[in-house]
Amino acid sequence: MAIGNEEISKGKASDDECASQVSLSFDELSNEVDKLNAALTNQDKLLRLAARERKEYMAELEVVLKELEIAKFVVVVSDKVECDIVPFTCLTLLACKPSMPLC
Repeated sequence: MAIGNEEISKGKASDDECASQVSLSFDELSNEVDKLNAALTNQDKLLRLAARERKEYMAELEVVLKELEIAKFVVVVSDKVECDIVPFTCLTLLACKPSMPLC
């Protein structure tokens, strides 16, 4: 297949491409491999940390969801309880009828 003046072959690299890929020395390649191994090790540590944190968060979520379920069944006596001063008449009525609200 021809594109412009260049011919591109499928699956075959030209000699120039092969020569440019091997231009690094053994020491340079060794250093590059060491850098890549260090990056891989760092990523592995990060993945392990993320997995551990996920387990902790999932356990915490489970506890909170159980607490929420328990809280749904708690009976609320009154939504509005704002009595600073209880009149004496309320106290006497309470003595007669304990189920009566104070305010």
